[in-house]
Amino acid sequence: MVSHDDLKKRRVHADGVVARQASATQRKARRRRVLISMAVGLLAVTMVLPLVSGLILVTGDSQEQDVPVVPLDTTPPSLVSEGYEGLTLTGETPCPAIDGSQARTTSFATAPPDCLEPATEYTIQLETLSGEVAVELDPTTSPEATNLIVALARYGVYESAPLVVYDGLVLVGGAGDAGFTISSDPAPADGSYPIGTVIALADLQGSLPGQFAIVTGELGAQALAVDPVHPIIGTVRDGLDVFDRIYDLVLSNPTTPYRLRAAVVTQNPAG
Repeated sequence: MVSHDDLKKRRVHADGVVARQASATQRKARRRRVLISMAVGLLAVTMVLPLVSGLILVTGDSQEQDVPVVPLDTTPPSLVSEGYEGLTLTGETPCPAIDGSQARTTSFATAPPDCLEPATEYTIQLETLSGEVAVELDPTTSPEATNLIVALARYGVYESAPLVVYDGLVLVGGAGDAGFTISSDPAPADGSYPIGTVIALADLQGSLPGQFAIVTGELGAQALAVDPVHPIIGTVRDGLDVFDRIYDLVLSNPTTPYRLRAAVVTQNPAG
């Protein structure tokens, strides 16, 4: 016969198991919310915050210490990583060459004009270390945003652009701009971003710095739907699984930087 003390110990053990299971479930839910918040926060904040050149660590009573003043780095962040810059264009920005002969340029004084031709289909081939991804653009949905991404791609801005990879979302380009921003097109009317959607990222001021992103999974779609402000510029036509492979690499090598090798634009008459 089981003693009263043994029954009590068993109940305590069972209660402990239930409590640990509940705690694990809560941790998973919190982790999911954190991932969504991270993605939303990155989309909304990191593109507009200035870079800080240093941090001040103060211990004890700060009034009794001579705390040095650390100046902020007022250099605006760029779409292009340091060491990967191309040429700088100081005058008016013309439309880039469409035959691939355009000299790589990554800094501009002004936004490009409207360079998209009517009745023309545009595709961007994204080249990565894990394969190629074909993006079919739709200029009728977001003409300003599509024109911006096409122009920057043809100028070579996205060559060696950093990839920020999340579960369900991949961001292309650094947290800055190429010297200018333009006003954003409207977000999708239904506020949804299906898997495979390609978007131009809007900042807190409703401007487009030139960064774009690909929705690669359900978590990314949910994160964007929390605050739908980013215009859709196209859809992945082929190669979405490439980003799954890159995500696996990121999980295995979280400190390794990953970059887009190139973004090549092609165009053909519609129809």
